[in-house]
Amino acid sequence: MTRNGLMHFVFGGIGFYALIAVCFVFARRYAAQGRSGWVMYSTFTGAAFLCAFAAIASGSTSVLAMLAFYVAVAWVWLWHTAVLVTLHIEATHRP
Repeated sequence: MTRNGLMHFVFGGIGFYALIAVCFVFARRYAAQGRSGWVMYSTFTGAAFLCAFAAIASGSTSVLAMLAFYVAVAWVWLWHTAVLVTLHIEATHRP
């Protein structure tokens, strides 16, 4: 593995763990606001992404693990976009 490849894995892993953590941070935030749908969406997203990332980080070359990871990446981007849109709407509609 090249040095650049190693750095990609190291910093990609840090970024993925941060993304998983932020899913749970937002789940807690939404729980405090009483928004149960967002709590479930955020918790599921974090847990699913953690499982999919763990599957490929373990070195698995299974087609199922790779497909699960691709689906999880798409899902987490949808979650991320939905959260950002929601935050934008909330920020622009404050009195």
